[in-house]
Amino acid sequence: MKRQIDVFKRVVPASSTIESEGGPKRIVLFLDEEVRQPGIPVRSVCYIRRIVKSSLFLLLLAATALAQSTVKDALIKHWKTSADFTVAVADAMPAESYNFRPNPQEMSFGQLMAHIAGVNENACAIASGLPRPVLPPKIAEWSKDTEKVDVSKETAMPFLKDSFEFCNKAVASMTPERMETVVGPASRNLTGFEWLFAYFTHTAHHRAQAEVYLRVKGIKPPDYRF
Repeated sequence: MKRQIDVFKRVVPASSTIESEGGPKRIVLFLDEEVRQPGIPVRSVCYIRRIVKSSLFLLLLAATALAQSTVKDALIKHWKTSADFTVAVADAMPAESYNFRPNPQEMSFGQLMAHIAGVNENACAIASGLPRPVLPPKIAEWSKDTEKVDVSKETAMPFLKDSFEFCNKAVASMTPERMETVVGPASRNLTGFEWLFAYFTHTAHHRAQAEVYLRVKGIKPPDYRF
């Protein structure tokens, strides 16, 4: 047994230490030294080498797959939560107050909801490569003059829900390659993942703005969700 261990140590001449939950682990990096040990056939040495190489290869594959799966699963989870939370905030404002704005420079509440939905659809289409949905007629009219055309609750709510449904579909369609590929306008220089992350954050920014509108109107916003 001691000879076999000695042979193994010489077959694996180099390794690297990484930190993990269970403490430091050693991972083999180089496996190319030809070893002959009295009483140990060369075939045994080669066999050990093949086992270690195969094990390392499988470990690296598993780690890569886990990382990709974890990122995509997290995006799916948080985009869905963002959808439910944002729709709840939009629904908290009464229909008669959808034209409310705290000051003349701000978008109205309805315009704000339409802005979130429209930008979501654009970003998710770019990130995924899926065709962007056709704008509803009243939203298309608003998009031609976003500062002057009002957006009612009746118009905003379906558009907002549809935009998140599209984004959830887009996120679910993402491949590891698409996540890492720069897509969209060259001036933005964003990967598919960065588009999804950036506009997830964009939604959070404007949702918080909408909550301030609710507070100004004396309405308690929905409880925070994450």
